[in-house]
Amino acid sequence: MKSPCLAAVLRLITALSIVVGLSAGITLTLSTPVAAQSSKPMSKKEKKKLEKEWKAKAKAFAKQPLSLRDNQEYFKKKVDELNKLIAERDAKLFEQEQKLSEYDALKASLAVMQNENTELRKAYEASKETQTKRITPGLTFKVQIGAFKNFDLSRYLSETSGFEGESGDALNKYTLGDFRDMANAEAFKKDIRKMGIRDAWIVAYRDGIRIDMKQAKQELGATGAAPASDATTQPAKKAAPKPKAKK
Repeated sequence: MKSPCLAAVLRLITALSIVVGLSAGITLTLSTPVAAQSSKPMSKKEKKKLEKEWKAKAKAFAKQPLSLRDNQEYFKKKVDELNKLIAERDAKLFEQEQKLSEYDALKASLAVMQNENTELRKAYEASKETQTKRITPGLTFKVQIGAFKNFDLSRYLSETSGFEGESGDALNKYTLGDFRDMANAEAFKKDIRKMGIRDAWIVAYRDGIRIDMKQAKQELGATGAAPASDATTQPAKKAAPKPKAKK
């Protein structure tokens, strides 16, 4: 049979063991706050007060050692809950930062697209103005000097006067001149052919839009003007070779 004094000592040892375990657990989990708090040296008065408080707690835990274990489990549970909550908040914060980064990227991309759209609109308006200036209202005639599939001279069109081009039927078509009088267009076509462009021919336009020569001649006939012959408005054809005499 154990004496009352021995029993009290054993209870005190048990309580101190639990206190040491609790102290280690709390130190591992909350090491940073404790270190921050302990960075400031304590005064003698504070030390005595703390020793007095812990002596009172030790006596209480010596009388009821199981309550210390319950408190340890309670605080451990609370610490785990707080760590879980912090992890969830960190995950949400990371998700928000990702969305913010995506939003910034989309905003930057939108700004680039708006700038490109502005530049394209300016180029379109400039091109539209240039084309409007080049369009001669009414019926006009030009001399087409070629229609090419894989030959593109469009880079020269904006810097030249009288030399124009258009695309149609998968071909790049280029013309020279802009005549109201078909007779002048015919004379110009002949001179162009003399320069070596044998496929030059006359094409007609109404308000800047190409029309069929037959329609143009009908309009000329209605106004009393003398249209040029069909032979002069089509590409020159090479004469058929004469048959060789039989020996």
